[in-house]
Amino acid sequence: MIKEWSEQETEKLLKRFRSTPVEELAAQFNRTVPSINCKAYRLGIKTKQYSGWTILEIERLKVHFPTKTTKVLAVEFGRSVNSVRQKAFRLRLKKKSEHLKAIGLA
Repeated sequence: MIKEWSEQETEKLLKRFRSTPVEELAAQFNRTVPSINCKAYRLGIKTKQYSGWTILEIERLKVHFPTKTTKVLAVEFGRSVNSVRQKAFRLRLKKKSEHLKAIGLA
């Protein structure tokens, strides 16, 4: 079921989106993170500036991607899981088979 946005919610989102983490907004509005991001996009709110990967981050990703979960790496890098996955894909990084077996994916 789709939950419609009230005018009050929309106004609050406009005021808070740039200064409050999306996960926190999702909890405050009792909505999902994608719902918050979608509404912000439809309102034309720009998200924070894109932060490209530094050389040091890329090197760390190359070292740790094969043996750490993507979720853990996302937290360590302060990025979304999807961002880490996409970067790893572009760099053609793979998880080690032992790691996949350990987490039950192989």
